[in-house]
Amino acid sequence: MKWLCFAFFAGASLAQDITFTNRVATFTNLQGTVYKDVTLTKADLDGVIYREEAGGGRVCYTNLSPAVLEAWGIPTNRIETARARAKRKAAAAVAEAQYRRSVSAAVKAAQPKESPAEIVYYMNTLDNSTRYYYYDGVCRNKTGHRLSVKVSFDRFVLTEGQYIRGTPATMTFDNVAPHDKVTARMGIDAADSLRGVREVSVKEYDASGTARDNDVPVHVRFCTPDEVQAVVPAL
Repeated sequence: MKWLCFAFFAGASLAQDITFTNRVATFTNLQGTVYKDVTLTKADLDGVIYREEAGGGRVCYTNLSPAVLEAWGIPTNRIETARARAKRKAAAAVAEAQYRRSVSAAVKAAQPKESPAEIVYYMNTLDNSTRYYYYDGVCRNKTGHRLSVKVSFDRFVLTEGQYIRGTPATMTFDNVAPHDKVTARMGIDAADSLRGVREVSVKEYDASGTARDNDVPVHVRFCTPDEVQAVVPAL
């Protein structure tokens, strides 16, 4: 029983962040880069976080020698933990790329050739202050009726090296006049992953302004940054 208790607490200690207080260090990583008089702030599951006058960053455990970790009081088995986490993240990235390709092919095959409304969306910018990626979209109504269109996207959250499906991200185009187009914007956390369209809902307005659900086929297309200048104006 004592041994089991010790194993439990050792595992718990491994999973905890280590916080440094006024710890200044000079060290060299395994690639030969020298970090001189940097302030160590925290050791998380992946590496050591530091500050310096020019900014700061993280040095991964896999790029540090066991002797350096021991000098800072960090368990050396975190090197293997970090290496395993990096492998899981790399595998998750490959799986994500494959998923994107399969979803793109499936969506393309399922899209109608002629669509009364078309939507193009694309990644616009990363806001460094909020750490949000912002996506812009343009919706063109090709019908003779006013439409409102809501597009839900599959959003996955990175958790322990694996992407877990989260709440959908949504982009809404309200009251698009006949033969007109409007823009919309949505933001997602920079750590999240957007994986294609989950659902499109459409409301159609009659001459009196009464709205009703309508299964109007809507063509939704992702546009790469290189395509934006050509595709969006021509929509």
